[in-house]
Amino acid sequence: MDPITIVPLETYAKQLVEAHFFLEPGIQKIVRLEAPGLEGVMDEPLKLLEVNTNTLATGIRPVLLPARVEGTEWYPPVVIVEVTPQEFEQIRETPTSLPNNWQMKKTYERK
Repeated sequence: MDPITIVPLETYAKQLVEAHFFLEPGIQKIVRLEAPGLEGVMDEPLKLLEVNTNTLATGIRPVLLPARVEGTEWYPPVVIVEVTPQEFEQIRETPTSLPNNWQMKKTYERK
């Protein structure tokens, strides 16, 4: 049996960002969220905040997708938080409104 390799978070983030931009035309930008001190821990999820004009304003409601293995590659769990542009502006004004001390890091813009 071949050993399982862990897919790097940045590689996985880029794959998901590309796919989500392709599948959902209402997504304006995606921001990678990080939990200080926990990034890189085996089961710490990759966290993406998606700013979507086609979603309803429901507040910050994280959705967890479990880790998975494809062939010999292990993909970490993923948390998706989808917000409206107005909710995103509120988060930018009050970043402490993000759960678990999450912080906004890298932003991916639609091309």
